Amino acid sequence: MKKIIGSRLFSFLLGAIIFGGIGVASAYTLLASDTSFTPKDTSWSVDNVEDALNDIHRIMNTTAFKKICHYVNSDYSKDASDKYSIGTKYECDPGDGVKRNFYVLKTSGEKVDLIMEENIAKGTLTWYNAMKYFTDGAGTSIKSSWTNVQDIDLPKAQDIANAVGRSSWKAAENSTWWCLESHKQDSGSSPYCYNNDGNLETLWLWDYLRECASWKCEHSLNSEWAYGYWTRDAIVNTANAWYVDRHGGLDYDTASNSTRRGVRPVITVYRSNL
Repeated sequence: MKKIIGSRLFSFLLGAIIFGGIGVASAYTLLASDTSFTPKDTSWSVDNVEDALNDIHRIMNTTAFKKICHYVNSDYSKDASDKYSIGTKYECDPGDGVKRNFYVLKTSGEKVDLIMEENIAKGTLTWYNAMKYFTDGAGTSIKSSWTNVQDIDLPKAQDIANAVGRSSWKAAENSTWWCLESHKQDSGSSPYCYNNDGNLETLWLWDYLRECASWKCEHSLNSEWAYGYWTRDAIVNTANAWYVDRHGGLDYDTASNSTRRGVRPVITVYRSNL
């Protein structure tokens, strides 16, 4: 059990729980410093005080309630009224004092995953090295300085598929490339993914890559931009892994190939950080 020291609120709650004044199940909302807390489990009792205190410790964590990301717009969001909607843009300071743009990639309970709008570094590397970039590679300094986030990792191919509305596709079961816009192989000559109406709703997932300037990117082509970024998913029983391609497709390549593919980080934060 985590310790909470020096808190009048904690002392009050502990006494109330032990002596029956709050019975936790009967007091659903606790208020402290304009922060509300509603227990998920309404069956709490004196028998599981430890769980109650651990949750109280969690919601009193200052990092969990620090506003590190500020709403920018919902140009790519399906629901502009929902600021947690997939594709919603935020400006975030992960903890090193530098503001960067991120998009909501996935929501899960009280946690939100946001993908950065560009690769974190200009270099390229193999999938194997990308997988350990934030643990054993050059990204360890980034991970140690991004103290405001709960986690930092590569995006999952499955999360990208879900974000563009193709949840029936399974990263572990398929080995065919496809375009994010059409969900199929749009085999143009160059690029191989195209959208006839020019309304690229998935551009937030492949902005700042080599081909995006040929479409609806707001930026001029930078010669240092990579040709893609690796995802966290390999193809089962093969030596290949999925990556987001510069043309706006989800493709795969040999995991040992380092040609022009980099790292685009996904940060995990609490909803209360947004």
